[in-house]
Amino acid sequence: MFSIQINHLALNLILILICWECNIVSFASMISSIENLKIEGDYRSIRLQWTYNPPNDSYRFDFQIKLCELNNWNHRNICKTKFLYQINVRNHSMIDNQRHENDDPVLEIHQTNQTNQFKVSILGLRVQTSYSVLISPVPKNADENSLIHHEQKQIEPIIVTTKGFSAKTSRCLANSSEIEVFTGPYFNGKILVEGIENPSCILNGDRKNRKESYIFVINHDQCKSKTINNTRIESVVIVNENREIMTHHSRRYVVICGFDPDRYTLTASVSMPNFLLKKFHDRYRERSSSPTKKNQFDSEASLNVQNEWNSVRRYPVYIENQTMIVAKKFS
Repeated sequence: MFSIQINHLALNLILILICWECNIVSFASMISSIENLKIEGDYRSIRLQWTYNPPNDSYRFDFQIKLCELNNWNHRNICKTKFLYQINVRNHSMIDNQRHENDDPVLEIHQTNQTNQFKVSILGLRVQTSYSVLISPVPKNADENSLIHHEQKQIEPIIVTTKGFSAKTSRCLANSSEIEVFTGPYFNGKILVEGIENPSCILNGDRKNRKESYIFVINHDQCKSKTINNTRIESVVIVNENREIMTHHSRRYVVICGFDPDRYTLTASVSMPNFLLKKFHDRYRERSSSPTKKNQFDSEASLNVQNEWNSVRRYPVYIENQTMIVAKKFS
């Protein structure tokens, strides 16, 4: 009769290996349980949504979210690992109770009506930056070695890019230009005319404000806009996400207001002398055959000028919301 003696150290080693393989199988099945994963980039944030069906209703688990900032070659630059901790087994309520550093992304958890659906926003990111995101459930109180091996078995992360700054012109006047800059909410950066230190040419964002765009007015005289060939006025606008320094996320826009000495683009209101009003009124009545186009004038009438021109070297003028053509040269 043979007897086999196994010391306690070898037995413990065998048990550890068996438990390790059990964890591998458990992790693999857990990963495949994440479904309907949706990731959307926003200004300085990412929105996540997914569903997860645990093995049973009493199963306790946490979520691990690994976020990596990518460089221009899609190589991982800075990686952060965040955890959502389960606080209620029945409805799978989660909480982020980690301590955060100043530059750490913050998790914002959204309540959903469905028990197994989870919605999370990752805040405090950079604009127009690519990130790789990987979400996976992990067993409650899993040790560090298990998490490392668990990460090696995970599927490929999803790459998402946050929104960047954009701008569009809204008004173009003789003495000023107006643009709308889309920065996203909680913008703490700065919008300014390049090379100008005049405070009227600088607009600071409000970190506490949820509005997603700012109206920036450029005074051509104060901000030293350039007149090019007497045909256009140019201004260069810089949008920084940081008030103190420029980063590779800063954006530079050239704002161009075009004009022609023989044509006018006006949006202001003007007043005309009484004799000119009478002269134009008589000429207008002779040309007009429609009774709806008749107007009554007085010396205090105010004319609203339309911001368009026509091809016959005349610009339309509005009197009491009725169109009237005013010639530039009078006979």
